[in-house]
Amino acid sequence: MMNFLTKHFLRGLLALIPIVLTFYILFLVFNLFENLVRQVLYFILPDFMYIPGLGFISAILLIILLGWLLNNYIASSLLNWLERQLLKIPI
Repeated sequence: MMNFLTKHFLRGLLALIPIVLTFYILFLVFNLFENLVRQVLYFILPDFMYIPGLGFISAILLIILLGWLLNNYIASSLLNWLERQLLKIPI
């Protein structure tokens, strides 16, 4: 009976650890974004306009914008490379 409980307890613990670690890392990242961007927003916005969480939302929007810009740059670079390769083909 004790072996049964130990085995299932360890399996449950092993299943729970990645979930807990993921949420902990997300919590740390969200707090980091909030603290970094909050300083910039305090400088730009008046004090009464700042809402907790606005720094995090701004950081997420900046990351999405950066991803979009990089995607467009990478996609255009790839298309230009493909076009150059196609132009090398004798007709």
